[in-house]
Amino acid sequence: MDKALFTHTITAAALEAGRTVRILKHVEQPGDHPVNIFHQETSYLKGLLLYVS
Repeated sequence: MDKALFTHTITAAALEAGRTVRILKHVEQPGDHPVNIFHQETSYLKGLLLYVS
């Protein structure tokens, strides 16, 4: 799942739940898990720090 699809999924869930969600921070894998530019699937660790109201 790429970053755009991940964010879209969170957005869709917020809409479905009727909640206001703000993205405070995007978090990704640290430098000891490098991403190969020819294989974007190696960018497999991702997350969002959210404020939900």
